[in-house]
Amino acid sequence: MRICLTPLISEDYRVTTPLRPAHHGIKGGNMTKAEFVDRLAKKGETTKKHAIAAIDLIFGTIAEQLSQGEHVYVPGFGKFSVVKRAARTGINPRTKKKIKIKATIAPKFQAAKALKEGVKK
Repeated sequence: MRICLTPLISEDYRVTTPLRPAHHGIKGGNMTKAEFVDRLAKKGETTKKHAIAAIDLIFGTIAEQLSQGEHVYVPGFGKFSVVKRAARTGINPRTKKKIKIKATIAPKFQAAKALKEGVKK
C-alpha cells in the first residue's frame, strides 16, 4: 500500500536559516522537535497545538505503515521503507572475538532527487 502525503507538505519544506551553530561542518545544526513545532506553526500560520498534532499524525502514520512492512512514498521528499538484515558474524572490536549478530528488521529512508538537490544549494 502506498500513502501519499504531498497535500500535507508545503512546496518549500527546506530550512533556510540555521537554528544553532554548525556542527561537524554542516550548516544549520540539529533541529529539536520543539523547534520543528515552532517553525511549522509559524509557516503554517497555525497554533503549536495543531502543529504538534500534525507532526504526531504524520510520523505516527509512517511508523504504523513501516511496522506493517509497508513503505511510504512522499513525492519530492523521499521513501520510507523497511529492510531485512540477515544474520551475520561480526567481530567485537575490543576483544577481537567473533560474535553472532541476529537477523533484524530496520527502517530505511531514501531521499528523493528533489530533496537531494535542495540540500546541495
